[in-house]
Amino acid sequence: MYAHGTNSDVIEIYHNPGCSKTKSAVAYARSMVNNVMEYEYAKHQTTATQWRDLLSKLGKSPRELIDEDSEYYRDHLEGKDFDDSGWIMVLIKDPQVIRGPIAVRGDRAVFLESAADIRQL
Repeated sequence: MYAHGTNSDVIEIYHNPGCSKTKSAVAYARSMVNNVMEYEYAKHQTTATQWRDLLSKLGKSPRELIDEDSEYYRDHLEGKDFDDSGWIMVLIKDPQVIRGPIAVRGDRAVFLESAADIRQL
């Protein structure tokens, strides 16, 4: 994660494959900058330190990124109570439970509830 990190001419979008929000978010991002980089959570291993940095930029706890409606969550995580470090390990090991894409531009990040949220960057 964070291929460019501080370059404001680049928008990085991290996502799960097949996420319906990603395609429209990428299109929106391309209307803002010329260089949009896409990264799949599962293919770009992220360290706990990188997740902490990203979560700090988002202003969110790792638990807030979890999709409680996912089958994986219901089968493996429901009812479990982890601290932030434990939830970060879930994000690293089981990224399919992340409920949506994250966009990063320079030192800012936004969790994309909708494609238009990318304007916050």
